Amino acid sequence: MRPFRAFLVLLALSASALAGAHPPEENAAQPAPLELSLDDAISQALENNLNVRISRLQRQSLGLGVSAARRVYTPNLVLDTNFLESLTPSTTQLDGAEQNERDNVTYNLGIQQQLPFGAQYSVRFDNQRTATNSIFTTFNPNYRSILNAQVSQPLLQNFRADPQRRQIVIAQNGERQAGHDFQRSVLDVLRDVENAYWDLVFAIRSHEVAEQSLALANDLLRNNRVQVEVGTMAPIDVLQAEAEVATREEALILAEDAIRQTEDALKALIRDPDSPGFWDDVLTPTDSPSVEDYAIEMEDAIRVALQRRPELSTARVQLDTNQYDVRYFRNQTLPSVDLVGAVQLTGVGGTQYIREGFFGPATDVIPGGYGDALSQLTGFDYRDWQLGLSFSYPIGPNVAAANHQQAQIDLNRQRDTLRQQEVLVAQEVRTAVRQVQTNRRRIDASRVARELEEERLDAEQKKFEVGMTTSYFIVQAQRDLAQARANELQAIIDYNKAIVAAERAQGTLIERSRVTIR
Repeated sequence: MRPFRAFLVLLALSASALAGAHPPEENAAQPAPLELSLDDAISQALENNLNVRISRLQRQSLGLGVSAARRVYTPNLVLDTNFLESLTPSTTQLDGAEQNERDNVTYNLGIQQQLPFGAQYSVRFDNQRTATNSIFTTFNPNYRSILNAQVSQPLLQNFRADPQRRQIVIAQNGERQAGHDFQRSVLDVLRDVENAYWDLVFAIRSHEVAEQSLALANDLLRNNRVQVEVGTMAPIDVLQAEAEVATREEALILAEDAIRQTEDALKALIRDPDSPGFWDDVLTPTDSPSVEDYAIEMEDAIRVALQRRPELSTARVQLDTNQYDVRYFRNQTLPSVDLVGAVQLTGVGGTQYIREGFFGPATDVIPGGYGDALSQLTGFDYRDWQLGLSFSYPIGPNVAAANHQQAQIDLNRQRDTLRQQEVLVAQEVRTAVRQVQTNRRRIDASRVARELEEERLDAEQKKFEVGMTTSYFIVQAQRDLAQARANELQAIIDYNKAIVAAERAQGTLIERSRVTIR
């Protein structure tokens, strides 16, 4: 009777399938799927991701700060000219005229510059032309030229460790830190993009697993209904199958929502916010997760991470800054001893009047002009020079000593901070390496479990067809198979994400992704 009953069941199932067949309904218009490889996702992220953009602009800004700090050594040119005309009433017979007339023109040129090692100099070339109606003037018009040069060189305090040089060092180290921070930002974005990509792959394949599970539940439901109709099964088995179909339809709905959520997460990482249709496209990943062995050694990975991690590079640059501050503030505790020198050359020229007596009229006129003043100046006819030392030192406690102590404390604190970060990085690498190894073993174990569950379901179905089991055991086997498939898929995705984490922990994710950052 059992073979005959099985034949009736199969016949009824075939009739039910034919009766229920109908043309597929047309789906509502959907955006065309956009195929996306992992490399394309990474390229778009490096171009559009806002965190990368912000970090890149920060690096550029601090680069300009270095240029601005170096401008302290740029020579400063000073040029000024002035014209003065003066008419004043005469107040004494000595003026020799009813009013005093005086025209004055000045034209001066100067340059000053801060030099490395704390030195600074200034050079001024002053020129003046004066014309007057005063009888006491020997040269009228009178030309006077003065060339003055001064230089100051610190010998102790501010020698090779002046405030200007410190600002340049701080700006340079700030630019280096910004470069490392930019690299860290890129590493974080690459990690997030790859993880989001594999999350989308997982969501899509989980949706496929949910569809397969629902199809199995529907097959069981049709089978049970047929057997109830032919009288070989109780109606309660149909209710159980219907409940299972409803449960798996809910799982399918949740799987569809997971796809949309992971799509949005990936779009937020790789899309330009100003582009039209930011959220509209349907992304279809084209790359599959790898199950190949990933060779990694614990000690080698830690060594690479301690060399490559941008966080540690940033901390080391800060340590360089602290070390310079210790040297700088130690220098500031020294006495201020400056070598000061100055040279001045003077020349006078113009039309010279030779007078008879003190108030007498001019008896002779010797023509002259501006060239006479320049001739005297270049001939060193009239010169002054000085050389000296300037000394100062505070009596008692001073700010420089306190700053030096604070700088030493900051240096020790930064050293300990760097050591702490190195320990945390080593711990992160160890965890990442173990995760890679663990997830690789999970893939093998979950594959075996999935294969066994497939065999179990096949066996249960064969037993069910000949009436040797109930639909309860079929439902349980279907559930276990769906879970085994999900477990295997999860292990594969976790393995790929663990590889990404290991590369990020070592600071080598940029090279592995084969991208060039700028």
